[in-house]
Amino acid sequence: MRDPSKLLSRKSPQYADWQRFLAKINAQAHSFNTKARSSAEAASHLVKLLDHVGATLVLTVRHHSSAIECSRELDGLVVELPKWFTQWVDAAALPKPTQAATSAVHRRLLRRAEYWKAKAHVASARLVEESPRQRAARRQRVVNPMMKKAGFTSDDAWAERAGPNIDRNTPRDYRSGKTKNLRRSTRQALAQALGIAEAELPL
Repeated sequence: MRDPSKLLSRKSPQYADWQRFLAKINAQAHSFNTKARSSAEAASHLVKLLDHVGATLVLTVRHHSSAIECSRELDGLVVELPKWFTQWVDAAALPKPTQAATSAVHRRLLRRAEYWKAKAHVASARLVEESPRQRAARRQRVVNPMMKKAGFTSDDAWAERAGPNIDRNTPRDYRSGKTKNLRRSTRQALAQALGIAEAELPL
């Protein structure tokens, strides 16, 4: 994400987009601050902020290297935003969240960052095709911990929980990178079996 201290030239073709981005972020912050908020609401606002930044970063993707840069920026945000969240809670005199709540915020940010990283790579796929091995590694970084949390010891167990309409090979082909895209109904069933939102399942 661009350093706000390094302002774009007004002649830059990116100037208008950058100004719109700052205006939207500031408007969201002002709207949030108009009412008394809890730490939980602050955490949700933080996740929404990451979503907005992620969506904006994806728009900058033009090739594979820019998708990699987008991923690096998102990884950096996952590290920095929880620190800023702690400072924000203190500065706004909000009820201090528990360690468990702070950890939950970090996990939510990580999941959303992985979602936008996947979107960035999909955006660049028109120019650089992602190999099945790369796709598998990217998906498994996110999905394997989710499977463990849901108590699934195998892809067959995941397929069984997802329902009779899901073939037993579907989760295996998805995690191995063999399947490029899942049908909407299949994504919904697999996500529901994991206890997550559809958007949290990597593309």
